[in-house]
Amino acid sequence: MQPLWPKKSADIIPLFKTFRIGAVLAYSLSKYDSSLKGRELIKVLLDRKIPREYRQIPPNSNVLLSFGEIDCRAHIIRNSIKWKRDVETIIEDTVGSYFSVIYEIKELGYNPIVWGVIPSGHRKRFAENKEFPAFGTCQERNYITKLFNNYLKRL
Repeated sequence: MQPLWPKKSADIIPLFKTFRIGAVLAYSLSKYDSSLKGRELIKVLLDRKIPREYRQIPPNSNVLLSFGEIDCRAHIIRNSIKWKRDVETIIEDTVGSYFSVIYEIKELGYNPIVWGVIPSGHRKRFAENKEFPAFGTCQERNYITKLFNNYLKRL
């Protein structure tokens, strides 16, 4: 795994520069002042007002976004139970929030590319590692992941 930005990533493919901004949720990516400040970090990486020599990502670059895994593994099921709402509605809200940032990135003159969420692993693996909580069964999480990716594809 790459180190958290602003530490330099060990990019092994010359055409790609990676910027890992941490365990930022797709749901909160559009919100300023979230706990991990994902929105602020993306703004800094893509800010056109920064002088060209200091800019992290040049204009017209392809920008690959990979968010939603944590949402699908933990938060969508947990919030469905907590808020007594169906997972489909929570997925639509989460992906809608995520897509508002994708549209902004496009408006800034970048070419956003969205990486779909990967399938979830078995709960035993997560039970052994408290940093990666999981809710529901593997089958439930993968169903949520499939719905999430299908909604991403539609948008």
